[in-house]
Formats: sequence, C-alpha cells, structure tokens
Amino acid sequence: VIVDSIQSVFSTSIQSVPGSIAQVQYSAIKLSEVAKGRGYIVVFVGQVTKSGYFAGPKLLEHIVDTVLSFEGDRKQDLRVLRVLKNRFGPADKTEVYVMGGVGLGLADDYLAELIKSDSGDSAGSVKTVIMEGSRPLIVEVQALNAPAQFGNARRVVTGLSAKRVQMLLAVLHRRAGIKTDQYDIYINISGGFKVDDPALDVPVCLAVASAIKDKPVSRENVYFGEVGLLGEVKPVSFADKRKDEIKKRGYEYKEVGKSISSIVKGL
Repeated sequence: VIVDSIQSVFSTSIQSVPGSIAQVQYSAIKLSEVAKGRGYIVVFVGQVTKSGYFAGPKLLEHIVDTVLSFEGDRKQDLRVLRVLKNRFGPADKTEVYVMGGVGLGLADDYLAELIKSDSGDSAGSVKTVIMEGSRPLIVEVQALNAPAQFGNARRVVTGLSAKRVQMLLAVLHRRAGIKTDQYDIYINISGGFKVDDPALDVPVCLAVASAIKDKPVSRENVYFGEVGLLGEVKPVSFADKRKDEIKKRGYEYKEVGKSISSIVKGL
C-alpha cells in the first residue's frame, strides 16, 4: 500500500485540518497498526521543507521501520536513494539511479560512461572517489581560473561547500604559494553530485593548482585525502574501499605526500 502523501491523509476522529501535526501523527499510527495486523507493507510518501528536512512531526520517523530519502536535481539525470534509518539492517546504504526515457534504472553503466567521457588530460581536471553512504563512486573535480577584475576575486562553487573551498584556497595561497587571490575560481563536480566529503580536499587543491599552473594531471590517476589548515594531508575513512573501487574501474590510486605543498610542487 502506497500513501502519497501522508500529509494529505486525514481522519474524522481528529478535529484538525489535513496536514496538521495531529492528523499526520494519528493517521500514520493507525495505518501502521493495520499494516502490522494484516501483514501489509505500507509506504508513506512524505514532503520535505525548503531546508531539506521531512515535513510534519518528528514522531513520524520513529513510527516507521525504514526512512529513505530520494534526492536529485531536475536539471540532472542522476538520482540518489539514501537509507537514513533501517530498523532491521544497515542505515548507510546508497543507490544511484539514472532517469531515462523509460523511467529509472541503475546508474552503474551511466557512471562508467560519464567518467570515460571526461575532459582527459586537461589542466584543472582531477579524478577522485567519493563515498555516497557506504558506496564509493569515482567522479571528476573540475576547476577553472580567470584573472580577477579590479582585485575582487570571485569564487563560484557547484556541488561542494563554498566555505570549505574558501578554506582550501587560503591553504593553497599560504602554504603552497599558489596565488589564488589573483584569480576568479570556478569549481564543479561532474555528474551533478552534491558532496560533503573531506576526501575531496586534495583533488580540489590539485585541480585549482593545475588550472592556475596550466599543467594537466594524468587522467589515469585518482586522488583523495583531507587537507588541514597547516597544509598537512590527513587520512580519510573507507580508504581501502575507495582503493578497491579505483582498481575495479581500471585506474591507479596516486599516493600523495604529507603536505599539500609537496603535492602541488609535483605538477
């Protein structure tokens, strides 16, 4: 049984309008009781707020056994299904789908083609491996620079935390001697992914340095690593799983030095 959406369901036993906290809570509890009593599987489709949180009472998430989040940009083909809660299994699973002409399908082949059709050995292009839940995915970090006008350098970031990128640019400037303040800098993650993973620090720094120096990074190499404020490179979680994915896809994991300065000087 699919209920789309739970905010539109109401009961005459509750004296409140449809979509209110009381109505949503009461309806969800009653439907759950019926489902468990008769052995049905009930799927509640819920709305989200502009901030990305589930609309309605927090109790709704405690009533159900599993909470899934289906995310995507209307302008992109990719969709990501994340498990946020799972009472009977792991809660870190993620699956990536692609929206095609006949509906949704698994995106494994699509992602492979996306990487194959990348920009190759071009300045400002660096491959990395991100973690979507417990699943590793290889993506491309792209950076472009242009001379800043009137000393006011712009930073345009797509798919990453703009504050994190600002910090990395400051580290590059102070610790690696890359004059990031002289350029407008544009950074993008291929495929339309929105990533919150510190492992992208090294590839972002490499992509920016590669663009500014106009020296390409080999398309066969994949990088990952966290960068601290002192310019040091730190290990990241799921390193072995990331390396296995790199090998599986036919690329080479590139060991990096202990500092971002030594990595950039190697360009």
